[in-house]
Amino acid sequence: MVLLRSLRHWHGPMRLYGLFELGWLAYMVAMVVLTGMALVGFMDLLSYLRLIAILLFVIGSILCADGILGITTGLDKTGTRVRRDRIAKALGAAKIMVGLAALVLTAIGIGL
Repeated sequence: MVLLRSLRHWHGPMRLYGLFELGWLAYMVAMVVLTGMALVGFMDLLSYLRLIAILLFVIGSILCADGILGITTGLDKTGTRVRRDRIAKALGAAKIMVGLAALVLTAIGIGL
């Protein structure tokens, strides 16, 4: 994991993928907790939608950062596969577009 390593010795962009995976894990845990709270009845629908919009902001930010890294470095890691060169840049552009769509949905959700 990136957080346990020394930041003085930079070994390339592959070290940042631990942070992205940590962000996805936090998103999944928060989504399960929020859905459970909504099903039990601890929050109303409008509060649930606003909190989901905030989680979309987290996912959109992660996807945009991952896409920018994929375009600039030519490396992409999705799941356990590492892709290089043109495929990585194409996937990086796709991740940026999906991330921007998530950020637009965040703005709509907070505006409710």
